[in-house]
Amino acid sequence: MTYSEVKFTLAPITQEREDLSLLQRTMKNDFPPSERMPFSMLKKQLKTKATQGYFLTDGTEKFGYLIARLLQKERIIYVQYLAVFSHIRSKGYGSILLRLMAEMLPEYTMILEVEHPEHAKDEAEREARERRIRFYNQNGFSVVPSVQIRVFGNVMLMMSSKPVMISDWNTFIKSFFLDAKGSLVMRAFLKVFVKVITQ
Repeated sequence: MTYSEVKFTLAPITQEREDLSLLQRTMKNDFPPSERMPFSMLKKQLKTKATQGYFLTDGTEKFGYLIARLLQKERIIYVQYLAVFSHIRSKGYGSILLRLMAEMLPEYTMILEVEHPEHAKDEAEREARERRIRFYNQNGFSVVPSVQIRVFGNVMLMMSSKPVMISDWNTFIKSFFLDAKGSLVMRAFLKVFVKVITQ
């Protein structure tokens, strides 16, 4: 069977130990500590309907994952984490993840954060960040003009799959991070770790 004949699907990340252990283990390799929310918090979010987590699979093997928060009022999919397992990268699986998510909710716009290249610590990191932006460009995303946010101390650019009309990014970002009950823990988390610095 050739690559083009493989039937890929998105399988929900469940609360089963096998799924959560795989997710936690791979996220430690895929994202630095400064970009990962506490796994206990992520696990709690995955129990809600507002947060969707999926593994990319062919029915036998898993290739990567996507975790996103659905903002139904704004018709936005806010991609929190997207990664392909390290030993099979650069084979097109990331693009498949994005395509399948877009096909699942075609009326929604996907947005996500990327690290700002100008804030890289060295040339190698700058090139990695620019390469990441090119990947999303190739998959139909564009940088949202004039919007930067600071998350866990990292300056991030916003990218979207379609034009977005958001007048107040501070309110929007808070609505993304807050759970349905707007818990005091999450409000404290927002105050310390998340801030819109330009818009």
